[in-house]
Amino acid sequence: MPGSKRICRQCLNDDRYLINIIASDPDASESCDYCDSEEMTMSMETLAEKVDWLIENYYRGGEYNHYLEKYEGEPLFSVLEQEVTVNDNIINDLSELLDELWFDWSSHERTYGDEPHFVEAVTISGNLSRKWNSMERKLRESNRFFNMDAMATFEEVFGYLHENHPSAFIDFEQNTSIFRGRIFQSEEALEAALRMPESSFGPPPPN
Repeated sequence: MPGSKRICRQCLNDDRYLINIIASDPDASESCDYCDSEEMTMSMETLAEKVDWLIENYYRGGEYNHYLEKYEGEPLFSVLEQEVTVNDNIINDLSELLDELWFDWSSHERTYGDEPHFVEAVTISGNLSRKWNSMERKLRESNRFFNMDAMATFEEVFGYLHENHPSAFIDFEQNTSIFRGRIFQSEEALEAALRMPESSFGPPPPN
């Protein structure tokens, strides 16, 4: 059964999230069923659950276009090849496990249909990455508190998260005091900063 098999980090794409899961697996020392490496492993059942979470949160099901007579997006095989592994045997086993997870025995329907296709729903790549880097630089080096570029980027990134995953946020009551600090490497540097705080406690230098 695919669910009882083990998979090692060498068989997976270089994904830090999955590798961290392997590192915390109490049975990570068990051997891999897909290669001869001695790398740490995780169960395919666990991998299927994590991939299910990934697809649920970062993809949406592709709809069938009757006019073009094809689905929008990429088939499940291509998504798994991009996100998880290029090993066909692993993809086939993982597809079987996901098919079981997505099958509703009460209605006999599948979450993403009989031919799952997917479209990326959330991404922080490309143009958004450039926006984020620009915002980060401006917050660090210039206008920290009244930065409209930062507000627009935060809204683009966190608007979706706040709407769909509100538990990821912490709300502070009005008038709650929040403090930030500045590290000084010596008492002399600290004394100099306290003598002229207006020149020492602004935005940190670019480096």
